Amino acid sequence: MPAFFYLPVVRNILNINMIGKIYLTAFLIFLTVIGCVNKKEIKVDTEIKPVNVPKDLFRNISKETPDDFIKKEIPDSKLLLNSVVKFSYEHPEKLIEEDVKDFSVYKDKLVFLKNSNIFIPGDKCNNILLDKNYTNIQYVYPYVLAYNNDFFEVFDVNLCGSILKKIGQFQFIKLIPPYIYFYYDKNLNSINFLTGKKIFDKNFENHLMFIGGSKNFVFTVDSVGSFILFDVIEKEPIFKDELDENIVKWNSVGFDFYGINDKNELTIYNLEWKNNEFHLNKIIVARNGIDSDCVLSSNSFCANCNNQLIGKNTYRINRDFEKFYKYVNYLYGMINKDIYIVDISKSVYVKSVDLTKIEPCFCVKNDILYFNDLDGNTKSYDFDSNMLEVAEIPDNCTLKPVVEHQIVKYSDNMTYMFAEEIKSASGYSLFKRQINDDVYFYYEKN
Repeated sequence: MPAFFYLPVVRNILNINMIGKIYLTAFLIFLTVIGCVNKKEIKVDTEIKPVNVPKDLFRNISKETPDDFIKKEIPDSKLLLNSVVKFSYEHPEKLIEEDVKDFSVYKDKLVFLKNSNIFIPGDKCNNILLDKNYTNIQYVYPYVLAYNNDFFEVFDVNLCGSILKKIGQFQFIKLIPPYIYFYYDKNLNSINFLTGKKIFDKNFENHLMFIGGSKNFVFTVDSVGSFILFDVIEKEPIFKDELDENIVKWNSVGFDFYGINDKNELTIYNLEWKNNEFHLNKIIVARNGIDSDCVLSSNSFCANCNNQLIGKNTYRINRDFEKFYKYVNYLYGMINKDIYIVDISKSVYVKSVDLTKIEPCFCVKNDILYFNDLDGNTKSYDFDSNMLEVAEIPDNCTLKPVVEHQIVKYSDNMTYMFAEEIKSASGYSLFKRQINDDVYFYYEKN
């Protein structure tokens, strides 16, 4: 069971009676929220049309399939007869917005930073016009933290306004409502952004790599792998442990954190309360396909590695997102300043036409067939039917012609069928080649 269910119990074990403080603090926060919103600073740009992300975004997707294409007549157009038609089998996606600085997702709620606006699609507070040039945002509903290298501001989307604005220098900053944590030069401190009161201030011997937590408890992990859990109110550590690995890339969600270690493993650390004591559990999620170039999800235990979403399950995705969030069956990702939403629960065929037809060239060396494929990759094929991608066709590779119907005879007793003939008409034959889940069609003159 997650540790945060037990943290209040731990406080009682430590004989800390906070009930009176909690009621008083809640009352003060209520008054502060009402009084802190500066109505003079709230500026809504009504000239920009609000963006809406409907929940039925992918409903009734209709796409042509390979079977539909086969039923068509062979075309008369020489241009099409010398083209390759590809049906990519991929998860449906939609472009949400272009030219975005940054974005953040909390559950299925999206906010993004564009020009001088924070946009909240589908919310009554559709967008807020900013008077600072912010570069990044974090979102934990209903609060949005906007910041740059030396300035930050907190907004409440329910109030559609700014509730705190400050100058600050930090190496990293994290929103854990009702607190904001700042780290700079081995010092971690936090403020309650609803009251403006400074809450936590600690100096560390080693550089902090990342932090996490929830409400009144925060954990830190430093450059030598020391894990410390703090009670923020009492400003004291209540649990310590040491990591047995070097994490080169990391992120955190609540009291769990995850990352890629120097062995190219995707690992999760889970804080658990068991038998009246804390335990820090390590789980290896994946090894295959993981490396330091993978992009970690900003909110879930998975990574985007070379067009693969790797986690508990592995999905092939169409884009290598620079930043992404996952919520249930949806990915929200950004690449080249564009935001997309992807439904990974289903796949559809997406048709495209390549007017530059690749003419496969076949050759044999050491009883291995080499050729350039329709997907643009060079491949090898051996006697055991193993297909591999290779960097290039080797030198002194003996050319082998296609004997008939796209069949290559590459030894006395071995042949390889490159493509299947589907039909023939008007002096041309239609051929089909399948590569993984993608289907290719092309024509050859009889």
